Formats: sequence, C-alpha cells, structure tokens
Amino acid sequence: MTFPVDSSNVKFGPNVLVTGASGFVGNELVQRLLELGLNVRAFDINPYDFRHPNLVSIQGDIRDADTVNRAVEGVQTIFHAAAVICLLGVYRKAVREFSFGINVGGTQNILDAARRHGVKQLVHTSSHNVCMDRPLSGADESQPYAQTYMDLYTETKVIAEQAVLGSDNIGDLRTAAIRPGGIWGPSRRSVMINILVEQVTAGKFAVAVGSKTAKTDCSHVQNVADAEILAAQKLATDPDVAGGQPYFITDGEPFNQLLWAEPLVTALGHPFPKIWLPGRPFYPIARALEWAHKLGGPEPDLTKSAIWKLTEDYWVRIDKARRELGYTPRVNRESGMKEVIPYARQYAAELANR
Repeated sequence: MTFPVDSSNVKFGPNVLVTGASGFVGNELVQRLLELGLNVRAFDINPYDFRHPNLVSIQGDIRDADTVNRAVEGVQTIFHAAAVICLLGVYRKAVREFSFGINVGGTQNILDAARRHGVKQLVHTSSHNVCMDRPLSGADESQPYAQTYMDLYTETKVIAEQAVLGSDNIGDLRTAAIRPGGIWGPSRRSVMINILVEQVTAGKFAVAVGSKTAKTDCSHVQNVADAEILAAQKLATDPDVAGGQPYFITDGEPFNQLLWAEPLVTALGHPFPKIWLPGRPFYPIARALEWAHKLGGPEPDLTKSAIWKLTEDYWVRIDKARRELGYTPRVNRESGMKEVIPYARQYAAELANR
C-alpha cells in the first residue's frame, strides 16, 4: 500500500494510541500505523482480535477515566476514533445518556489524560455533520457549527469537536479534527455498506425517496486514514498550521447518495428504482416513527436526518486539507466499488442463508 507519510520519516511516534480500534476507522488506522512501524495501542470496549509484535490491545470503557489514563500513559499521539452513531432526533433518555457518555464524556476523558501525560498530538475523528442544520453546496471550514440538531449524533459530535479544538496549544498538546462524510469500504465494519445491502436484499429499495439533484459526500475509509495520518504528521512538524483546525475529508466527488449506490444495487441483481418520491413529505412521517420508537416501538429504518440528506444538498470542499495537509483522495467511487461489490455479494449471500 502507498502511504501518505514515508515510514522512515514519521514524526508523531513511536508510540500511538487508537481509540475505537475495533470500529471501521479505528481498525484501518491500527493496521496502517503498524505498517508504518509504530508501536500501537488499540483501545476499545470490544476485544481487538489481531496479533502483532508491535500491538497492545487494551479492552476498556472510554467512559472510565482511570482506564483511559492507563491507556494514554506513554504515548506521543492519539487517534481518537471511538464514537457511537445515533441518527434519531427523538430518543429515550437512556439513549441520550449513552451517546453523550461516549461521544462527549469519553472525548473529555481522552483530553484530560492527554494533558496529564504530556501527549503531543491528538487527531479527532469528527464528522461533516457538525454543520448540518442547513443545506450546503461546496462549503468550506468557515461554516459555523450547527445551532439546531437534527439528530443526536450531530449534537454530540459538535460538542466533542469544540472540546478537542478548544484544547489545542494548552500545555504541550496540539489537536486537529478530521470531518469525513459517509464512511464506506469493503468491510463488515462498514455500517453504511451493510445497511444498504440489508435494505436491498430485504426488498426495501423499491422506490427512491429524495431528490435526484441533491448531493452529499462519501469518504472511503482509506482516504480517511490517509487524512488522519497526514494530520498527525502536520501537528508534529508544523503545529501552527494544523493546530486547532478542522478539515473536511471526502472522496472529492459529491454524488446523489442514491445514484452513488446504483452500481452496488444492480450488482446484487436488483433493479435500481425508477420511481422517485419527494423527501420533504416524509419528514413528519419519519419524526413520528422516531417518537413511536421512543415510546417503545421498533427503531425506524429511515430517520428524518437520513431523509434530509437524500433531499437537500449537503456537500463540502476539501481544498483546505489539500493545501495544508497535502491530502489527495486515493480512492474514488469507481475504484472503491471494485472491492465493495464482491464484499456486498458475499454479505448478501450470507444474509440469504440465515
């Protein structure tokens, strides 16, 4: 694999911590950092089932400050990818407490431990959702944070990113935030691809809901890992450029989200929908289903925020990451689908045999 940073010139090691290591981005980072020759600590509440002489797996809860302190001690750089995703705008109290505990409280534990142990660099996996209370077409990082929240995930990611960037240059710590779009790739860890395969094979993709002209961003997991590594390197070599900065990271080709998935849908042997229904009439329906879930009903397949992204423009530019980090998307839709489609077919076959 080609790396954005040469293994002989890594400036942010030798010891690094990856939180959320069993997740999609976290696992990609662990593997890439090991290939760069670094000593990696993989931290997650779930066991990290991989063996390598330079890898230490730490199983623990990011909400527990003592556990986080032990994981952080002795590392120079933290890649903070641990998070939970809740796209509900109406939710039970326990769901809110759980999401805040991990996405906000866990992030604060990481920041506190980083300062306590003299960590030099922290790269936070944020989300392009942090500006999502209005349509965006080609926006950059000068856009303000969302002031109202369509879902719980957006709210927690705004608060967490503000805490991370607000901690830059306090003591020895320099911080940056990476803002990917929908993260995809050929992996059982890819929630985006798995949900799509499950819906297609279950016959839930008979009609398209949304607008044919609405565009949003996807971010291949390899591109996200590239950006995180580049950000860590920049924080170590030129911290006054990247320190305290957010970076939108995408594949650099905004797409209609449903049309983006068309090659995968047809590869699974299903016709792409010919009927398009406008998304806005579904907003109150989706919200009603969220309320029903809060009161004890099943979790809805589509939330208001998900339908909103199918209906409104919400895409951003990556010029700042190109200019300041040297980021270039190495995987696009065409090249990435060559690996995703075989995986999707395999997953669909497994679903059919259950």
